[in-house]
Amino acid sequence: MYVLHIANRNYSSWSLRPWLLLRMLGIPFEERMVPFHDTAAWERFRALSPNAKVPLLVDGDTVVWESLAIVEYLAERHPGVWPDDPLARAWARSAAAEMHAGFGELRTRCSMSCGQRVRLREVPASLQRDLDRLSALWRDGQATWIGTPHGLHRMRDDGTWDTPAWAEEFRGRRAVSAMSGDGQGGYWVATTVGLWHVPRGGQPVAVGHGFDVPGPNSVIQAMLHDVDGGLWVG
Repeated sequence: MYVLHIANRNYSSWSLRPWLLLRMLGIPFEERMVPFHDTAAWERFRALSPNAKVPLLVDGDTVVWESLAIVEYLAERHPGVWPDDPLARAWARSAAAEMHAGFGELRTRCSMSCGQRVRLREVPASLQRDLDRLSALWRDGQATWIGTPHGLHRMRDDGTWDTPAWAEEFRGRRAVSAMSGDGQGGYWVATTVGLWHVPRGGQPVAVGHGFDVPGPNSVIQAMLHDVDGGLWVG
């Protein structure tokens, strides 16, 4: 079983990343947290990792450090880490690398703390540039898949469109109202007439009708796959 050494996920986005990936894909692992709030932390990290930092993944005699290296190590052994489509995979890797190494001003001024919310006294231009780029990155990712009354379509990186074979199933089913990954390389797709699951490499399977979700005459407008394997709908 994998052993993942991390710091406090509440404060360390680098530690959170491989932990979240393992949980999302349902990969068994043992979590070991190493607190970093005291002066002895560096010595503890040094005893574990070549760069004296966490996260660190141990797989038998193999030691993998740095969050992106851990992601790639897992991708070689488990499906669903990266998209199957080469263009989508290239975009996802680029976005992950940018998030990993970029946004320095945002990290400096807005350090991560999941338990706190603060209001900034000022937003200097350098911080605003990071915020604008982050918003653009999210918009670009969300625009990768577009649902229309004529079916479900994917925008390629060059701005042209294609429709995967499985997406033809949704042609003529009114509008696609929401879509989410399933954590296993597949998708959840909601339309105004029902909810569908598209397993990785498979074809759409009807799960239920719009009226089956909580609330009378409901149409799903948003979906989110959570770390415990559940699906939030709204």
